[in-house]
Amino acid sequence: PDFASTSLTELFVRSNSLSGTIPSTFLSNTDVGAYVEVDLSSNNLVGTIPKDFSRFGRLAIYLSDNAISDIPSLLCQFQTQWMGGNVKQYGCDAILCPPQTYNDVGYKHSIASECKSCPQHTVAPYYGSTECVVTPRGVLSLLYSSTYGKKWRINNNWMSNQTICSWYGITCDSLSRSSEFEHITRIELSFNGLSGTVPSEIFQLLSLEMLDLSNNKVQLNFEGIG
Repeated sequence: PDFASTSLTELFVRSNSLSGTIPSTFLSNTDVGAYVEVDLSSNNLVGTIPKDFSRFGRLAIYLSDNAISDIPSLLCQFQTQWMGGNVKQYGCDAILCPPQTYNDVGYKHSIASECKSCPQHTVAPYYGSTECVVTPRGVLSLLYSSTYGKKWRINNNWMSNQTICSWYGITCDSLSRSSEFEHITRIELSFNGLSGTVPSEIFQLLSLEMLDLSNNKVQLNFEGIG
């Protein structure tokens, strides 16, 4: 809904499974001179923040943890009273942290709340991330380090710069072989000298259809999986 038939100046619909793009007519009947506060965070919204929102002079809009792909530059340059005046100080970061960065709220609201770069082998593909997710390469790197990969019987190509789909025992979906988002479908490392604890992050590989670690000396931790 665009709530265009209302005169709302406060709207809080966080974590309500809202989906789709934000309509340019959103709150179009609201007094543009009023202080407007909108919380749309932690939903399933996609796309860009409409440039038509420049009509609002004093807007505090919270959009973290969605799939926002762009912020029109004019919203960061001229809407100096947005986000309690923080846009004047911090630019677009005051609205949402850019892709590949994150912080605990998804935007910069003070000098101490910098949008931090994602650690190695993690990504934050959208604006407004509150965490970075481990990439498939990162998951396999964790598996290698936590099960003494250097001592495996066969570890061909592991930890190399080659596509992870070429690493020994790894099979990928043939249609998805990008550098960071290969869809791993099978991990087959039986009888391969693994020892230690398999990281629970391995269950974040949503395309994984087969995991064969039989006849190794490994432990699996299922805590937090669900």
